Amino acid sequence: MKKNILLYFAGVLTGIVLTLLTAILFAKSNLQNNNTPIETYPGITIFDQPTDTLEFSQFRVFQVIKDNMALADCYGDCVGATVLTGPTVLLIDEDKYYYDDEIIDVPQGMRAMHVGVFQYQTNQGTDKTVPVIKIM
Repeated sequence: MKKNILLYFAGVLTGIVLTLLTAILFAKSNLQNNNTPIETYPGITIFDQPTDTLEFSQFRVFQVIKDNMALADCYGDCVGATVLTGPTVLLIDEDKYYYDDEIIDVPQGMRAMHVGVFQYQTNQGTDKTVPVIKIM
């Protein structure tokens, strides 16, 4: 009788340990997949040096690709109003978590730099190439 109880608790303990190990391995794998460098993301080409500055005061995020990458529309000032005035861009920032419909203002003294290109396919099957922008 005592042997059966010991076997039962050993089985429960083994099950708990295996469940915890599996959960830890999945979490570690997920963390590694979400923290891959931007340069290695499919479709992104990063230039050796920024090529030029985009003269836009705001960006509106419309689709988050992953935590630190988001497709956004360019907005600028036009007679006291902020209006859509530029192309779609891919915003990148390793230290930022973007969200849909977020408005990104270019801070005073910083610029939106063109640092690469991003090629992707829309849901309709159209190939698109947009500039990769980093606020520096």
